[in-house]
Amino acid sequence: MALTELNILRAFCIIGVLVIHTSDVSGSFSPWLLTANQIARFSVPGFVFLSGYLLAWKYNNKKIESGTYLKNRVLLLGVPYIFWSVIYIFISFRKDAGEIFTLKPMIYLFTGWGHLFFIFMIFQLYAFYIIFKNKIENNPRKFLYWSVLASFLYYLVVEVLYYKKIITSEEGFQKVFIPWAGFFFMGQAAALCPNLEDFVKKYILAIMLIWVACLSADLMDGRNHYNIFGKFNLHYFRVTGFLVQSAGIVFFYSLSVYLKSRRYAVDLFDKISLASFGIYLNHVLFIKVFQKVTGTQHPFPYNFISVFLMSFIAASVFRKYAFHKFVYGR
Repeated sequence: MALTELNILRAFCIIGVLVIHTSDVSGSFSPWLLTANQIARFSVPGFVFLSGYLLAWKYNNKKIESGTYLKNRVLLLGVPYIFWSVIYIFISFRKDAGEIFTLKPMIYLFTGWGHLFFIFMIFQLYAFYIIFKNKIENNPRKFLYWSVLASFLYYLVVEVLYYKKIITSEEGFQKVFIPWAGFFFMGQAAALCPNLEDFVKKYILAIMLIWVACLSADLMDGRNHYNIFGKFNLHYFRVTGFLVQSAGIVFFYSLSVYLKSRRYAVDLFDKISLASFGIYLNHVLFIKVFQKVTGTQHPFPYNFISVFLMSFIAASVFRKYAFHKFVYGR
């Protein structure tokens, strides 16, 4: 595919996912580690942005055969989703085997265990897209504006619930498509914008400054949450989080456009991008294995490099075998 900048952005996104998950297991948060964690929060919304972009790029003004469309998505995402869900559910309940035969593992299987929620959620957006495709193409800006507004309001409501101490976990909220719809339609709009590359090249410095401003506000919001609750608020669904995620996507997309003319960067990021879905699926397993073998308290760089290399090598090696589609998708 000729969309080199998307491969680079995908590589940035998977690196961001690993930064979040390896910093979470690196002991107490230092200010630098907290900043790195929050910088990386664009990563999952970035994957949603990429999904919206690629669908619009591939299917805009084209007729979609629903059966083929859904079959391809199931083969690409559904088969490895089930494979890895079974593995992670088994690991989660290995200390209490009796719970494996309860309803809880089945709920995880059909709604997404841990980081696999993304696949459950993105299927909802795929279904939404195919149902409303014609209306989206007739007025893409309308869907973008309304989806961003809906996402923003969703974040606002969840943040109020947090500060009122009505909820303490975001797990259920991240599994529905509404808070992610704004990023999905940002991708759709980007794919249909003819002069986007020229714009982001011209204003990349201004985009970076806006992103830094949003990041600063997000970190101050986290500090405010610390003053109230005694711990940093690292959840996705807060208003400043939505702003820094949106600005982060635009900035890293701009950086990807800038880097695509650098051959050395393209070669490196292409390799990471090609293995990104496999890394996304297997990295939590390697985090658990790494902790089991070496212990739990290690510096963040040590955790990140070790888990990245193990995940990348495994994903790259498996791609050479015919059965890789069952493990990492077709």
